[in-house]
Amino acid sequence: MRSNKIRHLIVASPVSEDLSEAFTSTIAVELRRRLDLDESSIHELFRLGAVYLNKSRHHADAPVRPGDYLRVHTEPRRYQRPAGLERRILWRDERWLLLDKPPGVPCHPTLDNGVENLLTWLAEILGRNVHITHRLDGPTSGCLMFAFSARDAGRFNKLMLKDQVSKEYEALVEGEFTRTGPVTHWMKKGLWAPREVRDADFEDSLECRLDVLSAAPLKGGLSRLRLRLHTGRTHQIRAQMAALGHPVWNDQLYGARPRREEEVIGLRACVLVFRDPDQGGLVRSEAPARWRELFPDLDLTD
Repeated sequence: MRSNKIRHLIVASPVSEDLSEAFTSTIAVELRRRLDLDESSIHELFRLGAVYLNKSRHHADAPVRPGDYLRVHTEPRRYQRPAGLERRILWRDERWLLLDKPPGVPCHPTLDNGVENLLTWLAEILGRNVHITHRLDGPTSGCLMFAFSARDAGRFNKLMLKDQVSKEYEALVEGEFTRTGPVTHWMKKGLWAPREVRDADFEDSLECRLDVLSAAPLKGGLSRLRLRLHTGRTHQIRAQMAALGHPVWNDQLYGARPRREEEVIGLRACVLVFRDPDQGGLVRSEAPARWRELFPDLDLTD
């Protein structure tokens, strides 16, 4: 269950000005004084990285001064490490690793939980740090590339900026969708979701382009689409399909009917292709189809 409980605290000055110079306290001491939490709960908040001092994560013993700002996520969202994560590695070499991301888990630290994410879990499994190169939304699954060094993460980012990385997605969308070909919208700049897209360019907007490679109506009021993404805007496919009147299955943020309580939608990054900057050849990896595994009760026949 998603929680947004946050406490904002300002470290108070001592009652007497004579005590100001001698004032000593720590984040943990302030939390014990001012929050109705037991010791184990406070310890867990620090372990998860849910406590901020002046907008940065800090450890429990970090000193505080009068006027310091504390932000405490008292009920951070929790994530379970997926079983068999190492079996989801699709391809790797000494520079990069391609993972078939499970739905419902974050790629990287979130504001209220800096520990339970794919970066941390992969580092534990592999015994070495990994770096993110791009992102998939929490409820989206499929091909996600990591790097073994910051340098190689940057190199892969440059490949994407030069349009030398191709991404294909499969989507299950509501309704009968038969259109193929290019789809273009313009998305309003901003950080808030759901993202607003329109059919025509407007002020403070970004172009969103994708191709519908194939579209097959299915029984049960769904259609299966194959999409190639040309611009990687946040929530791009989700927002564009909703704008066309065919939201991604279970994508309640964009108006789909609620079908599952868990954080999963009918969207998978199924193919990733890039030109190797060192060897020169094309590297192509494909994530296995998992629709029946994810949604065993859906009728996915044509």
